[in-house]
Amino acid sequence: MQGDHLYIDHGFYKHYGIDCGDGTVIHFSKEKGRICRDTMFAFARNNQIYVKSHNRCYSSEVVVERAKSKIGETGYNLGFNNCEHFTTWCKTGQSESKQVNGTVGNIGGTATAAGLGAALGAIPLIEATVAAPGILGMLGVTTTSVVGVGMLPVAAVFGVGYLAYKAFNHDD
Repeated sequence: MQGDHLYIDHGFYKHYGIDCGDGTVIHFSKEKGRICRDTMFAFARNNQIYVKSHNRCYSSEVVVERAKSKIGETGYNLGFNNCEHFTTWCKTGQSESKQVNGTVGNIGGTATAAGLGAALGAIPLIEATVAAPGILGMLGVTTTSVVGVGMLPVAAVFGVGYLAYKAFNHDD
């Protein structure tokens, strides 16, 4: 029905679009790299189509007009600008993805941050040559020290930051 927030469930993730009411769907196509209008058949790709409901949303005409206004836009980003962000914005004015938020929430802010910390931990650390401790240092023996932050503190900082963000920026 015109203005419906449609989705197909791929198990691990869902793909979202807006029903134009004429057999076409406007969606953010990761494959095409832009927001486009496709036939219902091309959108569904032989999958069952479901309708997502919202407590507060624009009229069906406004939803479709909002979707049309974005056709051709690019900038797909799984975490911050995906098909659900786009369609939720069309329906409610809020650019959000419960799918992304739920994944992060299920894993937990600190665990997600640990992954970010691990990625940051892969960055080469600074090495410094310093005098060896004790008597060896007095004899001119040197050693190489690694200067930098470990993964655990980085993960903790990201985790605390994420939890603070969620505490002050929830839309429920």
